Amino acid sequence: MITCPRCQSGRIVKNGFTHNHVQNYKCKSCSRQFVLDRKHPPITQATLDLIDKLLLERISLRGIVRVTGVSHRWFFDYLKKKYAEVPQKFEEFSKQEVEERTEKKGASSLNATKSKPTSRRSKTAGGSG
Repeated sequence: MITCPRCQSGRIVKNGFTHNHVQNYKCKSCSRQFVLDRKHPPITQATLDLIDKLLLERISLRGIVRVTGVSHRWFFDYLKKKYAEVPQKFEEFSKQEVEERTEKKGASSLNATKSKPTSRRSKTAGGSG
């Protein structure tokens, strides 16, 4: 017996075919339209988390697609959605929010990363100065 993937109801009717000539079904309870055997499995939360982590690294977008096994089209749609979630104006953050975020990082780690600039002359071999 066929059941709906959303509500697990058994009230299913045939609903035409997809453009690839695969039988479409529709749930009469929740109106969800679906096919029985999907060619590509749904993208898991673990894959979404991996994609988010890889986006923070210096990896090409096509490399991320190769590693995760998602389609180019899906990946670029996902990128557009993620980009839309990013605030476009940085004025949206109040000064207090910025200070709180900086404090969470820790002022000591910020001071430790600052180093004094060195002159080019001190690095040259055989130079006088």
